[in-house]
Order: sequence, then C-alpha cells, then structure tokens
Amino acid sequence: MRKPLLFVIALLAFGLVACEPPSPEGDSEKTTQKTQEASANKAADHNDEVDKKLPDKETEPTSDDESEQEASEFTGEVERGAILEGDERWAQRYEQAEVDEDVAEALGEVDPGARVEIYLGVWCEDSMREVPRFWRAFDAAGMVPFEIKHIGLNREFSAGDVSLEGLDIEAVPTFIVYRDGEEVGRVVENSPENIETHLLALLTGEASGVISASR
Repeated sequence: MRKPLLFVIALLAFGLVACEPPSPEGDSEKTTQKTQEASANKAADHNDEVDKKLPDKETEPTSDDESEQEASEFTGEVERGAILEGDERWAQRYEQAEVDEDVAEALGEVDPGARVEIYLGVWCEDSMREVPRFWRAFDAAGMVPFEIKHIGLNREFSAGDVSLEGLDIEAVPTFIVYRDGEEVGRVVENSPENIETHLLALLTGEASGVISASR
C-alpha cells in the first residue's frame, strides 16, 4: 500500500507547484532522464504503431512548444484584450466565469487612487481561473476608480523588459494592491474565497498582507 500512496502524493505535489518557478537544474535532468527512458521503452514495445504515426508527429508542434510560444507572446506588460483574442482557453474561462454581483458593484465605489498590478502566466491554470473572474467582476462594476496593470511571465518567471526586482513574485497569479505608492497587500495563486472579495478588502483597507489559500 505504501508505493501507491507515495505515487498519489507525488502527483498532488506536482499540481501544487505547477504555477510556481521551475525546480533546480538537477531535478530537471532527473525528470528528463526518466521521460527519455519511458519513451524508449514504449517505442520498443510499439515499433509498428510509432512508425505509422511518426510523420504526423513531425508536422504538428507539441503541446510544450505551443505553451512556450504562448508564454513568449504574452511576456511583459500585456493587454487583457490581446490575451482574450489570442488564447481560446482564456476567452472560454472569461465567458464561463460567475462573480458576486454585490462585491463587483462595491469595487466601483472604493476610494480612488489605488493601483492593482496583476502578474500572470498565460500557461498557468491558476491564472486562467483567477484573472478572467476578476475581469468579469471588473466589467460588472462598470467604471472603477483604480488603475489596473497586467504583467505576463514566462515559465522561467521572466517578464521580459519589465523588472521584477524587489517584488518577490513566488507564484502566479499575484495581484498586488498599492495605495499612495505603497503596497497594501496581495492575493497569491489561489484566493481562499473569491478574487473579487479579497481584492475589495485590500482596496478598502479591511485587509492587508498576503492572502492565499496556497500559503
């Protein structure tokens, strides 16, 4: 019973860090070696089938290639419209998102002058869940009295020309709320309740510091 349990734990651990910075090079080499060994064994058992499918594999990009391309296209300061138009998954999440209408309305009534910076990864499942929901809340609020800025990161947690120095971005998405040039607080990776509620609390001063269901 121990080996299956360890296998399940390993899978859960992988899911938790999927939107966090990559592991050290040593871990990557071990993963690559295991992947190569598994691929070699599969090829040896199914030579005929692999030969038939090989031409298709050569002409179609892998999912990893596609993810890397998408990440590079949305790195640095990005626009919401470009993401929705350029990535079908994000557009679908936006259409499916449901928000707390009362909280959304309250977002339009906070004291003016705040700024919300959203650090996201187009490749990241947590970003695909939290950010489109915030956009829905933003739209339901109508005009909001605070600035919103989107910064895209690739899988290596680089934002291209945008410096992340001193920001301590450990996972995406990270929503940082500023007032009078000072950070009030942030919501990191997974909001414990819903993203609009926690951002409202930070914008009104009812909450501060780091809010996260993953920490």
